[in-house]
Amino acid sequence: MNLVGHLVVGLRLAGVGPTHDVALGVMLPDLGSMAGLRADRSGLPAAVAEGVRLHHLTDAAFHGQPWFAQAVAADRQALQEAGLGRGAARACAHVGFELLLDGLLLEDRSVAESVGVALDGLAAERLGAGAGGEPHRWEELFRRLRDSRRLTDSYSTPEGVAHRLRWALARRPRLALDQAHLDPLVERLQARRARLEAVAPVLVETVVERARAGSGAPGRPT
Repeated sequence: MNLVGHLVVGLRLAGVGPTHDVALGVMLPDLGSMAGLRADRSGLPAAVAEGVRLHHLTDAAFHGQPWFAQAVAADRQALQEAGLGRGAARACAHVGFELLLDGLLLEDRSVAESVGVALDGLAAERLGAGAGGEPHRWEELFRRLRDSRRLTDSYSTPEGVAHRLRWALARRPRLALDQAHLDPLVERLQARRARLEAVAPVLVETVVERARAGSGAPGRPT
């Protein structure tokens, strides 16, 4: 799962609101990866650390679902046939699914408001000693996220997701996408989004159920 999905599921699992430190924790691994930062989990406040635990529990539940594995395999094959390299096709299929799901979840006003509140409350001081020796880098990341919604706004369309994927993969030469790859990538993302539109809430419910059970066992088919 990605940032928005983690927040939605994490708040459900913990029974807290978006201003709670658990909410920061469930987003923290994704936030850190954006800037190449890693929190010192042993130094995090208890509630933030609990959120990080729920993040990993949710990922295990999400990635263990057969519908996710099947979708990623189908999209990876289609993208390879369209000319993307194997690694790039795999990355785009996996992360693309997650970003599209985030975009669909944000169409719910209550979700969008929760995400906005959670991002507005980001502050390095909430990490305590978990910020390690780089609280200034965490604060700069949080400031950018507080001041701009361009990150989550990009998830709302297949085109936005495609450009986000290209930006993310550009840092890894073996996975970088050429301009010529964008059209087939957008086409595949459009097809995947159409399939996700009707089932996104069900997928989230399945992940919540599996995470509550502490297992990534198969859930409801889609």
